[in-house]
Amino acid sequence: MKREMLKTVMGRAIYMAFAVFAAFAMASCSDDDGNNGDGGDDTSGGGSDGTEMEAPRFESSAAKYTITDAGSPYTSVELTASGNYIIFTSGSQAPATAAAAPATRMSVMSDGAGRPDTRYIHYSNILSGKYTKTGEGEYELEGFGKLVVSGSGDQSYSLDITLSGGHSYSLKGNRAGTPSSGTMTDNLCRTWEIVQWRAFLRYNGVTMFDCTDPTIDGLNAKLEAWGREHDPDYTDGDYLLDFTSATGPEQVVFTKSGTYMVTYADSHLAVSTWRWGNQENGLLEYSWDPNAFDPDGIYGVATAYFRKGNLELTEGFKETEDGFTIEQGTTYTLKEVK
Repeated sequence: MKREMLKTVMGRAIYMAFAVFAAFAMASCSDDDGNNGDGGDDTSGGGSDGTEMEAPRFESSAAKYTITDAGSPYTSVELTASGNYIIFTSGSQAPATAAAAPATRMSVMSDGAGRPDTRYIHYSNILSGKYTKTGEGEYELEGFGKLVVSGSGDQSYSLDITLSGGHSYSLKGNRAGTPSSGTMTDNLCRTWEIVQWRAFLRYNGVTMFDCTDPTIDGLNAKLEAWGREHDPDYTDGDYLLDFTSATGPEQVVFTKSGTYMVTYADSHLAVSTWRWGNQENGLLEYSWDPNAFDPDGIYGVATAYFRKGNLELTEGFKETEDGFTIEQGTTYTLKEVK
């Protein structure tokens, strides 16, 4: 296979979160876990090692309420199992959106559309933070105010909101449905923080590189070093990730209502929608529409594997052309935030 053809094949994958291409060389990047790049720890098939995980602290309070009052400044209020709140504001009440950052290719950690320069605005305008439970159905939402939820046991609920500034709202809402319960769903739906980054590439089943690091900048350095050594056409920046440690994703939140939120080091956030393509095998489908999946098809697919209480999310690209197969992927190792 000619080098030019390899570049062409990889060119169709260049806009993934880790945009890289390979020369005819076989190498691995050293890491703290002693991974020698042989793919022995590959979890791209998804699943679990069987480690039991405790339910998050606020599991019994976790719910998403869709507001039904016309003219309400809020369209939905969600409390997550790990103590996060996510509130969507209505368009009529939303402040002006700041200029977005340059677009990047969509991945499981990025919507690819650029993010506005404030933590609290994205898509339909989002407020997010931590909450604590102060009583039965009563919650203190950090930086926002107080929330009291009451209902008769059906899907209809009353939500009384008192803002930190003193203004109050009495609203009605419906509780959103949840997917079928199961170990994979129960394990997934909580708040996670990224503790390790991995990028790998295989050519006809042979590992070209397999690099891991606790930080984005550290992985950037390893990928650049690999390219400098093995790519005769290397120029500075060829192997850099779309993110840096100053701007990259830090935490990920999954909820049983189908919400998927990513928060970034620069205080940006983005909200997505997720569902199982195959729960047993850890096949997770996501859409960067915060309310639904695009009618024309699924936006993206990743696999989830649970190892010793951690979550490993892998997203990859595989293509065969003229008998040659190129496979590249990224794995994010995440630890539960308690």
